[in-house]
Amino acid sequence: MVWTQYVVDERGRADPASIDIIYSDHPALNSAVRNSRVRMRFTPATRRGQPVRQKLEQTLRFDPAAVRP
Repeated sequence: MVWTQYVVDERGRADPASIDIIYSDHPALNSAVRNSRVRMRFTPATRRGQPVRQKLEQTLRFDPAAVRP
């Protein structure tokens, strides 16, 4: 499991400098989570119809038994 916080900017991209790993079951997961957040695209939050930055918290759970060789 990895619990993370990050900011999604007005363009729907995670700000790499904002990515913070709050908790992780295994350190090897940290870089994978950081890299995946940067590659992902999000729908930005809006205020009064305009896109705005928004801080997110997300918990990701990994099931090693679900991985097939």
